[in-house]
Amino acid sequence: MNAKQKVKIEITPPNFKVLPIRIEGTAPLMTHKFSEKMRKQIEEKQTSKNATTKKREPKDYVAEFNAARYLARKNGTAGGWDGLPCGAIRSAMIAACRTVDGLPMTRAKGAFFIRAQGHDVTDSTPLIRIEGKPEHDTRPVRLESGVADLRNRPRYDDWACQMEIEYDSDLVSEHDVANLLARAGAQVGLCEMRPSAPNSFGGDFGTFKVVTPKKRRA
Repeated sequence: MNAKQKVKIEITPPNFKVLPIRIEGTAPLMTHKFSEKMRKQIEEKQTSKNATTKKREPKDYVAEFNAARYLARKNGTAGGWDGLPCGAIRSAMIAACRTVDGLPMTRAKGAFFIRAQGHDVTDSTPLIRIEGKPEHDTRPVRLESGVADLRNRPRYDDWACQMEIEYDSDLVSEHDVANLLARAGAQVGLCEMRPSAPNSFGGDFGTFKVVTPKKRRA
């Protein structure tokens, strides 16, 4: 074949379908949003000449707890429901590809996406709604410096999420998506203290199971 001869290829459009699906927690879920206060403190430390001489303010446990929650916005303000980042679900599914053959993580990144039900009031993070009440959790942690500290975070003991997953049906089937999500729930987990946490031997929070989605009311 002539080296200059062009090879004709045919590219088909993405064939995305939508899978309604529901997950229910099999262990408590703990989120930890990076708060606006912490962002401002870092910004001030990097830009202010007098930041190093500023006295440390007393810790407000309730404010720290609320700042760690993902709250959906409504008309520019918090809309009253707690959320879970869509990216957390998708990342768990991609990580679960390590447990199966035939779907590399690099390919899975473009195979499915979680449809957002809202966006965070402060940083617009895409969210799905958490069905469950947040409890104020205060527990000791060990910082990278070795110093012990107390952290205040929301913990959802009885939780569930109903969502929709967009998936490329030319790459994966509905059955594959559901099974991969189930593996993510059992072997990877979500958010803080999950089994697959990278900086420890793994915790036992954030696991879930896949169940039949509830029918929507007409």
